[in-house]
Amino acid sequence: MKNIPAHILQKVRCLYSSIVTGVKAVFKIHTLDGILSISKVFTDGTVEPVLTKQNLIVLTSKQYMLSSIYNSGFVVNVIDRLQIGTGGTIDPEGLYPKSVSQSITTLFTPLLSVATYTTTDLDIPSVTFIADIDQSTANGSLITEAGLLFSNNSLFNIKTFPGIPKTADFSIHFEWTIKVA
Repeated sequence: MKNIPAHILQKVRCLYSSIVTGVKAVFKIHTLDGILSISKVFTDGTVEPVLTKQNLIVLTSKQYMLSSIYNSGFVVNVIDRLQIGTGGTIDPEGLYPKSVSQSITTLFTPLLSVATYTTTDLDIPSVTFIADIDQSTANGSLITEAGLLFSNNSLFNIKTFPGIPKTADFSIHFEWTIKVA
């Protein structure tokens, strides 16, 4: 840290401040649509369309769909942990996050995983995964990526970000919200 320019240290301090209060990433799931078509069918086989309209998928149905990623009573392979890593930037200083693609299957350089717990919001509907890296964990590492993992170790999502130089001076709190748009 001795040779780091003051403007870089200021950026790290600002990032540190926002991370300590929580990392929140929101990923959109495409809206589920339903289309209802109604026709009159006459005895001679003639079909007369009456209407074709989109319908409303209600909030409880959307929350039920979200259950498939966090509710162990609903599905066997749930999201149950957050993984952090050190390979999410293109530079050793951790200033420039790597871009990711939908075909990625793991973090670039996984470091450790921690258990998550969830909260739900039926009004949005959404589920938030919460995880903490305590003060004694990952010290000396430059944390640059995070992802949520299913119980079978497959990756659900990933986010790369400017590096957080982890020290024993702080813990890191993650809140990752998944919602139905």
